[in-house]
Amino acid sequence: MLTLGIGALVQPLVPRLDAATGGRAGVVGLSAMLAGLLLAAASASALSPWLGAASAAVLGAAYGTCLVSGLKEVQAIAGPRDLAGLTGVYYSASYAGFLLPLLLAALAGVATYTVLLLGVAAVCLGSLLAVARGLRTTRAGA
Repeated sequence: MLTLGIGALVQPLVPRLDAATGGRAGVVGLSAMLAGLLLAAASASALSPWLGAASAAVLGAAYGTCLVSGLKEVQAIAGPRDLAGLTGVYYSASYAGFLLPLLLAALAGVATYTVLLLGVAAVCLGSLLAVARGLRTTRAGA
């Protein structure tokens, strides 16, 4: 409830965040996601409900920020004929992330949740670096 609630509350603020950061709301969102995943790993290690609540809040802010900034990117690259279809594909890919807890549960016999969450954080870090590099490359080319 905390994650989804904060995610919904953050969404209307993302356009202002994007303007304030020079179009880098996606980078901010992925940075928050990385921080939330590291908090979640710490929570899993310490079995702390307080760290768990903090990670849920940060991950909610990351979710809302990434969702809106991603939709903005889809709108920027899609032509009028393709906007609806690409938006549908974006939502489908975005909400596939809700299957992550199922995947982590399936892998719980292979590694601890702390290790699994650190693995997800590593994937998030790679995504963050790719997005930041892509922004730098596209802005340099413009």
